[in-house]
Amino acid sequence: MPSNSPLTIDGQTHKATIFAIQAQASYTKSLVFAAEARVALADRNCLWAAIASYYSLFHLSIAVIYLAPHLVEPALLAQLVRKRCAGLEDPTTLISHRQLPKFLSACEASGLKPRLRELLLNAKDIREEYANYGPRIIWKHDKPTFLTHGFRPSDVRRIAVSIPPLLRSSLRWAHKQDESSQFVILAVTVSIPWFLRNKDLHYSKWCSPKVLAEAESLMLTLPFRPMKANSKCSGPPSAPADY
Repeated sequence: MPSNSPLTIDGQTHKATIFAIQAQASYTKSLVFAAEARVALADRNCLWAAIASYYSLFHLSIAVIYLAPHLVEPALLAQLVRKRCAGLEDPTTLISHRQLPKFLSACEASGLKPRLRELLLNAKDIREEYANYGPRIIWKHDKPTFLTHGFRPSDVRRIAVSIPPLLRSSLRWAHKQDESSQFVILAVTVSIPWFLRNKDLHYSKWCSPKVLAEAESLMLTLPFRPMKANSKCSGPPSAPADY
């Protein structure tokens, strides 16, 4: 793809940075859920660790959509751009769970390692078949049997510890895509402290101090390092206004 290539939808041209604020929010959600999973594992709360791990991977995949919109399936991209331009609702609601594996496969054709897609699918199975809705119940010899042995806590731990490297590698991959992606990545990493600490957002009110501290620690391991922990943030850097 040519460097800094624009997006053309309905005959109108838009900068590829149009989704910068959505990328910021989605990536921070992924980071926070990764922190939730790590703290839950330390507390031996494997059910919540399984759910948090899945949603960390889910929101990371959505962040990749916004970091590399040129790889999104054209019909979905058109919907996202239209809803973003209308400005009344977050376009992220248009992205379904089932669309992400196909999108990640397209990214793999452009160099993304398959690990994100594989873990997303694995974590989805654990969340749906056990953590959220299980254990499933079947009848054997006229007696109820609970299917509790499909997954183990070690499966959850394996996924949770694999997420921080994916947080880093997804940024490095996206950074190689084009100049617009590089700008959005910078906006993402610089904005994380603001999202974590802003009193008007839910993280500082809904997350425990241990989770917030873990999220800050994960933040400091990222490439394209955000501002230092003692820096003050007045708001999230965003893309240029002339979309």
